[in-house]
Amino acid sequence: MITNCKNRILDGKKSEDIWNRDPAKLIQVLESCIRLNKAYKDSYKETKDKVADMQRGSGHTPFDFTET
Repeated sequence: MITNCKNRILDGKKSEDIWNRDPAKLIQVLESCIRLNKAYKDSYKETKDKVADMQRGSGHTPFDFTET
């Protein structure tokens, strides 16, 4: 996910060339990446909460994936 966003932001160019891009298009890409990150974090929390509910009293190992 991070690599994909980075590739979209850089658009095949060097990182120092980012400032030469059309600001409106760059802002759209950045906002898209921010929305993706938020959706990922929301899904992570929802899944973690559901798994925790299912595991209570079951003796299974808790959900231990990192959020990042």
